[in-house]
Amino acid sequence: MPGEVSKAEVFEMASTPSGYCQLVLRQRLYDWQVAVLDSLDAPRTRTAIRTCNESGKTSVVIAGLVLWHMGTFPRSLTVTTSATARQV
Repeated sequence: MPGEVSKAEVFEMASTPSGYCQLVLRQRLYDWQVAVLDSLDAPRTRTAIRTCNESGKTSVVIAGLVLWHMGTFPRSLTVTTSATARQV
């Protein structure tokens, strides 16, 4: 049937940070959030973002990335740091 997605396609999409956030966490992402999330799915990658306050850097990008990493790499260690305790 047109429009149907196979289980393999769903699994492939959920294996990316942005796909995980959209499928598993049911988040609606902006294009810049997709780009940032997926840029971090490469070895030895550094990514910097600069956006306005309350744009979703912490609540969407970082939280989604941490949960994706924990779900994708069981028994791994995810370390986050912040200048303020309320963000961690």
